[in-house]
Amino acid sequence: MQITFAEEIKGQQLNERSFDAPVVAVGRNPATCKIVFDQKQWPTVSRRHAQFQLHNDSWFLADSGSTYGTFLNGQLVKEPTQGGGRFTPAVWS
Repeated sequence: MQITFAEEIKGQQLNERSFDAPVVAVGRNPATCKIVFDQKQWPTVSRRHAQFQLHNDSWFLADSGSTYGTFLNGQLVKEPTQGGGRFTPAVWS
């Protein structure tokens, strides 16, 4: 089952990418993450920040022990949470 991500900046959708893998890692490390954030632009994103996991035909978002947290629709993800909506990798304090 495919998962699609769309990058949005200031309300404008810029890029869209799709993946067929059962796990899609997100973070700053290009060696281990399929979605990579630049450290200068996103200093609060951890090397391996979070991952999307396919389980029983549903996608779940799980934090990977990030420093600043992972958010789905504005809510802090504390345990694997069914995906869908707006993913934010970290929030400034």
